[in-house]
Amino acid sequence: MSAQFYLSLLNPILALSFSILVALLWRRWPNHVYFFPLSVAFLYLGLGFITQEWPLFSSPGAVNYAGNALFYGAVLLACVSAIVRVRAKMPVIPFALVTVAAFTGFFYFALVTPSTMGRIVVLSGGFAITAGITLVQLARAGLRTLADRLFMSAVGLGTLLAVGRPLLILSGGLSLNADGGVTQSSYWGSIAGLTPLLAIFIVAIFVFSLVLDIVTQLRSEADHDLLTGLFNRRGFEAAVADAMDSQDTIPALLVADIDDFKQVNDRFGHAVGDRVIATVGRVLARSGEADCSGRIGGEEFALFYRNATPARLKVISRTIAAELGEQGVEGLPAGYPLTLSIGLHARQGGETLEDMQVLADRALYRAKAAGKNRAEASPARLKLA
Repeated sequence: MSAQFYLSLLNPILALSFSILVALLWRRWPNHVYFFPLSVAFLYLGLGFITQEWPLFSSPGAVNYAGNALFYGAVLLACVSAIVRVRAKMPVIPFALVTVAAFTGFFYFALVTPSTMGRIVVLSGGFAITAGITLVQLARAGLRTLADRLFMSAVGLGTLLAVGRPLLILSGGLSLNADGGVTQSSYWGSIAGLTPLLAIFIVAIFVFSLVLDIVTQLRSEADHDLLTGLFNRRGFEAAVADAMDSQDTIPALLVADIDDFKQVNDRFGHAVGDRVIATVGRVLARSGEADCSGRIGGEEFALFYRNATPARLKVISRTIAAELGEQGVEGLPAGYPLTLSIGLHARQGGETLEDMQVLADRALYRAKAAGKNRAEASPARLKLA
């Protein structure tokens, strides 16, 4: 059997296998919804090769409408998948206009003025413009990771292939072999030969992207408190470390502790206590105006500011207390007092974050000793000449 026959088997088998693989990935990680259109894209690609190599819906030598529609759908869905992955706005109208224009031209060169070259040019133009629109959307979303740059490379490569093949035909680099049929031409050979490589590249990029997303998620979970969504102590200290190097600002720390939290757990149960912690976390994240927020202990929170004066910290403390007083928590009686004791400290001299935490904690203890539900600032140290 000829190499052409084995190649004709390879492409549909490979495409359909990738379709199943991507569908399984989507089933395992359903939140990665971009796998669904990619799986359908490979399904269309495999069916397209089947209808092209074995004319099931057209007679030999006739225009293969089904195959061309499937190939176009595969390209369009692959582009949709890339856009969904970066959560960019879907260019529905541009995609629709390009698709209508491409198939209007295709039917014109199939029915009105039959021309194989004309059909290739208009569909390739549709591929190229669709890929170009996708490139713009990906660029607008930003190239944040290596996976993002690889996606851009894959779409860019697809654009070059869509533009390059018609140009090679026109220049004589590829032939259509009109007498023997398009599937016997060097043009079709370039499609059949390069498609497996491009498909493998695309799947590898999507799998690599999935691995990066999982690693990023695991890192985020390791640095964040699941109950509040704020940083945990480890994540908080790591996030603050870089900001502590600044010499031109006054870093500051606000440390807050829920008053009488043990009584909440003892009287109403730990589930209610968890809801109280989550409520306090939301209030601090919303009203704290901090550059970094964390839950650094059981009922203790810390807010870090790159640049804040003691006066500003006191205003923020009052805002937090006022909003917290308006919150209702399921499981607590109406009007149950939910308050915080707060310690404030603005950096003095070359203090480290640990030094600042110690001084803010001391201010917090003074607030507790003074009756709770208040904010205390650490005293300014006198600098002796």
